[in-house]
Amino acid sequence: MSARRVHGVHRALTTLARPTLAGLLMLGLSVGAMSTGVMASAAPATPHARAATAPDPSETEPIIELVAAPTAPSVAPGEPVALRVTVRNTGGSASAAGALAVGLEGGTRATRTALEAWFSGAEQDAALPAVAEATLPALDVGAAAVIEVVVPAEAAGLTGEWGPRLVVATAMMGDAPAAASRTAVTFAPPESAPAAATVRVVTPLSTPESESALLTAEELAELTGPDGQLTRTLDAVEGTAAALGVDPRIIASIRLLGTAAPESATALLERLAGLSNPTFALAWADADPTATVLARGIPLPAVEGAGGPLDASLFDTGVGVPPEVVGPEPSIAPSDEAPPAPSASASPSPSAAPDDAPVDEETITLGQLAAWPHDLEDWAWPRTGGLSPAGVEVLVAGGTRTIIAGDAQLDGAAGSAARAGEATLAVADDSASLAAIGVTTATVQQQAQASTAELAALLAARAVEQPGAAALLALDRTAAQSAARLDGLLTAVDALPWADITPLGQPAATAPATTVGEGALPEGLVGAIGTALDAEAVDREFARIAVDPAAITDIRRLELLAALSLGWGEDATAAVQRFTAASSELRSSVQIVESPRILVLADGLFTVPLTVQNGLGTPIVVYVHVESATGQLRVLESRVETGIDGGAQAVAAVPVESLTNGDVDITITVRDAEGRTISGPITVPLSLQAGWETAGIVALTAAILGLLVAGLIRDIRRRRTRRAANVEPAPGDHDAAP
Repeated sequence: MSARRVHGVHRALTTLARPTLAGLLMLGLSVGAMSTGVMASAAPATPHARAATAPDPSETEPIIELVAAPTAPSVAPGEPVALRVTVRNTGGSASAAGALAVGLEGGTRATRTALEAWFSGAEQDAALPAVAEATLPALDVGAAAVIEVVVPAEAAGLTGEWGPRLVVATAMMGDAPAAASRTAVTFAPPESAPAAATVRVVTPLSTPESESALLTAEELAELTGPDGQLTRTLDAVEGTAAALGVDPRIIASIRLLGTAAPESATALLERLAGLSNPTFALAWADADPTATVLARGIPLPAVEGAGGPLDASLFDTGVGVPPEVVGPEPSIAPSDEAPPAPSASASPSPSAAPDDAPVDEETITLGQLAAWPHDLEDWAWPRTGGLSPAGVEVLVAGGTRTIIAGDAQLDGAAGSAARAGEATLAVADDSASLAAIGVTTATVQQQAQASTAELAALLAARAVEQPGAAALLALDRTAAQSAARLDGLLTAVDALPWADITPLGQPAATAPATTVGEGALPEGLVGAIGTALDAEAVDREFARIAVDPAAITDIRRLELLAALSLGWGEDATAAVQRFTAASSELRSSVQIVESPRILVLADGLFTVPLTVQNGLGTPIVVYVHVESATGQLRVLESRVETGIDGGAQAVAAVPVESLTNGDVDITITVRDAEGRTISGPITVPLSLQAGWETAGIVALTAAILGLLVAGLIRDIRRRRTRRAANVEPAPGDHDAAP
């Protein structure tokens, strides 16, 4: 909560000091049964959006947080006002006992404008009359207490017209307010009740915080299981009039998997087809349709490419493929301009078909895979506060006819529909939508009750001030929205006597004209989106090295849209930055395998083997470019084409001629067909031993000849020795007389 809101709450309540409350008690104002049981909690709960805390406390001081809500949204004449207040100490030390003061303006109906200011924390001209006090117990660090206060009818002073009344609960420590929580209750005399306000609700059926281009079978199994997010969302809206904005990524992913999709996923499509709730298509992955308009003045990039060549037997009408794609006999209709079939890396493939299964070599586009018979066609749902005049023009040029727009951005739009240029606007009640989001994103029940009370009061004011004008509640797009809380919201609104939920329909073309204010993106997101768009453009240039560039560009486009999803909430900038980082990783996937030194034992003409690694999942064709630093080596072909399979290495044999011995540096660069650098340049030392073969052969020949000569001489000597031994005279022959 902002310091401005805290200051406003405290200033408005400074008159609710003990003397005033003591006077009330002396007048006999009774305080109902109060439960002050302390609940131990290991982790402090997040306070309700309207709770106030003391500004800038030290870590050693107690911090009191309050969440107050009436136990019923309305009070009839003569009935008491019952409040349930949760108080928690989230500070660094125990808090002392104090008082809980209740203020209520019983005689004045709060207008919608007054309620919006009240719930936004704006400063008030005067404090509310004090009507009751309860004991605030001492609380240990992290402890909480629930206090129920019943203000008797005579003390509440509820009189006058039907409509909402302002209520505040204040934690008093001595004479100073420590925290406050604002709420409201509707005074409902039956004789003056207005006609019920028409309420329409729109909620997403999407998968927030998913960076996947397409959802895998494992992801779908989790999302569509009995407790999966998508299943529980359908559980919440089924049987109600709530409208669904459907993420086409869900439908396309299930159909692309075909019979390899989980049974729960195909059952979800069948269930979606059978719902009576109105539906319309969101952008892919629930991407913000005006984010790129605000960042760069360009339309949201479109989904590209085909789902790939698929076995027609993987499709049957049971997985929800529309008749125009799958007819009575399984077949796949090609798109008018089907691009080359992407490789397996382009999208999750269906399970492998048997070898003898017939395979239709045609392709279907992702647009065909995502086709759905929506009740509301050509709708767009930008982020709250993200529409602009330029955004309207861009959306209309892209085929959008109806845009959901918050009333805070529109000048002069007092109803549920308006026109801006060529677009029809379904006008959302921003204040009521914020309260409804508070219900669906509440982490504890007391927060949900407080937001429900806020929403009930705003709808009551609308019923009084804008009879006949429908209130459109545009709900949260992030993972913070709980399907269980969504169910609770729809149940609570349906139970209000002054609200009637009806289906969302096409706004009337005769709606009054309005002016759209300038939209804005969160701080830092504009620059991040611009950088991401630049990165994707570079990715598309890089992808030209692929045999099928669509195998890279199609997926990167889907990942960009996933990064622009409204489901990221406060993490939107980080999500876009991760996409940009992934682009850098993608472009570093093709690398020269470096060697510390290349030794060449050759003379004259030879080839230098250079290894290139392809870390992509698709085949590529690149050109290895080599330059010599000196004249010792002449490169005969400086540009060598090299084809590399996905996830493999290949050797480029570069023909060169050595002129002298010695060391020479060569510069190696991997380029695409147009000469753009893909990897490198890197410098590798080359050691040339030119003429080594001749010298080696001469030396070897001389050695062999030497061995032969030595062997011959030895053999001659042996023979002479043996001959000399054979002619030696017998003993005594030299003594015989002649």
